[in-house]
Amino acid sequence: MEVRARARQFPVAAIALSLGGGLFVAGVALLLVMRAQAPEARSLLLQALPMPAVVGGGLIACGGLVVVLLGWGDGSRRPPLPIGSHRSILASTGLAIIAALTVSVVSIVAFPAVAPESTGLFLFVAGVMDASLLAMFYLQGVRRGLVTTASLGLSAANLNRALKWGLGGAAALLLLSVAASAVMALFGVRQPQGDWLYWLRDLPRPQMLLVLVAGVAAAPIAEELFFRGYIFNAYLEEKGVATAYVASALIFGLVHGHVALLLAIFPMGLVLAYLYRRSGTILAPMLAHAVNNGFAFAALLGGRP
Repeated sequence: MEVRARARQFPVAAIALSLGGGLFVAGVALLLVMRAQAPEARSLLLQALPMPAVVGGGLIACGGLVVVLLGWGDGSRRPPLPIGSHRSILASTGLAIIAALTVSVVSIVAFPAVAPESTGLFLFVAGVMDASLLAMFYLQGVRRGLVTTASLGLSAANLNRALKWGLGGAAALLLLSVAASAVMALFGVRQPQGDWLYWLRDLPRPQMLLVLVAGVAAAPIAEELFFRGYIFNAYLEEKGVATAYVASALIFGLVHGHVALLLAIFPMGLVLAYLYRRSGTILAPMLAHAVNNGFAFAALLGGRP
């Protein structure tokens, strides 16, 4: 009986997350090493290892996060974690990101002839990320009753408020962006977006239009539904207003994956959350977010930082 009791307390989630995360990081590192070498210099072992490590690590890590969400992290079968708990929200976010990264990295490994700077790969990765965020928004927000059309303010009566607050918020985001850029330049910190997306400037117009649709329309919709519609509302219900603002904006900034971006994106997350709460409709931050991304792409294509 004592052995069985100890077995039930075995830290399933911790082991899965450690093992899966380690394998995933190792697989990505091997992939980078492999791509840095000439094709003829790559050993068969190096070519064979990245895919199993990434896929296996991603699946194990995702399994660990699912266990956490279900409340079974210590081997017991408890009810799912509260919607607005830190563990629930962080596990949901981690699951969305790791699942999307796993699919994206596998696609890169499976098609080595496709250049990283290609329209098709950019659209695929962006689509996978958006789909992953929307899936968690539905599973954790809609299915569990947290998010409804009423909580999102999706009604014709809110269109005028969405337009007013959305355009006003876009102006505020533009000022924040200019201020953040000035502060970063003052300390000699480079913004990474130009280095990542410089190749977009040379795209033919049809491909450029597809990229703009993905970055200016699809991404703001998916991100606002997930970060404001789900995360902000979850924290608001469980932890209160202050935590909802700060935590949702912090997670929003961290998910963008670069420390230098946090200075600009954290206050952006605060503004977007304020627009949502003050206007009463998710359409307001969606509009502000879309206009902000449009200005960013325009500046990038115009050759300015």
